[in-house]
Amino acid sequence: MKIKRSPEQEFIDQMTRKLLVDWCDAQIRGGGWVSSPSVYLEYARSKGWLSKTDDRVLSTGFETAARFLKR
Repeated sequence: MKIKRSPEQEFIDQMTRKLLVDWCDAQIRGGGWVSSPSVYLEYARSKGWLSKTDDRVLSTGFETAARFLKR
């Protein structure tokens, strides 16, 4: 059974995925990325896409960003 999320939760999920693409790109280029609103950073960390100790994209984050770009 799938739990229905609120429109706000859906927005946070999709916006974080969009930002994740930018974070991955910045990390690959070796540059720092601009800080984003904490709600998106916290959500990405809760999903395991970002390191909990620093602003580093983890492999699951890269996989999620790649899937986001494919659609």
